[in-house]
Parts: sequence; structure tokens; C-alpha cells
Amino acid sequence: MRDILSLYLQDKGIEVTAVATGQQAMELFCQVPFDLTILDLNLAGEDGLDVLNFIKRNDAKHPVIIFTGVDDDVLFLKKALVGRANAVVRKMSSLASLLTEIRQYLPKSSSTGEAHSEPVPLS
Repeated sequence: MRDILSLYLQDKGIEVTAVATGQQAMELFCQVPFDLTILDLNLAGEDGLDVLNFIKRNDAKHPVIIFTGVDDDVLFLKKALVGRANAVVRKMSSLASLLTEIRQYLPKSSSTGEAHSEPVPLS
């Protein structure tokens, strides 16, 4: 899924940096400035909520979109993540709906009004 999502976003003009584990995401987050993080809750080697908490401890204003296949009630999930995640998008949703959320949180280019194409770590 990570590779498909990366290709889709790159095709839409967004520069993507994808990682496979929560540990990789946290290490990269400390090394490289990103405009946005797309985060799954079920990660190899790490709980996605731990990664979310790490990101928010290090940069409380950094936008994080949870992109998850967790079957929990979406409303419950959104309430649980209030104040930590900026948005929750289910993997069963269209990629276009994820793209809409991404564009809301990417900085706008001063000349074109288009979103910058900065790296987005995918975990």
C-alpha cells in the first residue's frame, strides 16, 4: 500500500519520502523537515499512536493525517485523536479524499496558490 500511495501522490506533484517502520519515521522526522506526515496506526515494529505522540512532542503544530484500515468506528477514532491528529482517513476511502486532506495541510505557494511539493514521510 505504501508504494501505491507514494506513486499516486508523486503523480499528483507531491514529493514523498516513504518509510517502512515507526522507528524509521521517528529517526527521519528528527533529521529532515517535513510539511506533513501521513501515518498508519498499524506499523511494523512500532505502534502508530506512539509515533504520533513522538511527532507531537517534538513539533506540536506539525500536521499528521492518520491513514488507517483500523475497523474501529470512525467517529470514535476521530474523538480519540482530537488534538493530536489533524485528520483521519480510512484506507477504504478514495485516494482522492486523502489527497484533499493532504492539500489542506500543505503550505501554499505564494505565487501559485498550489501546495508545495515537499517530502511527506509515509509510515
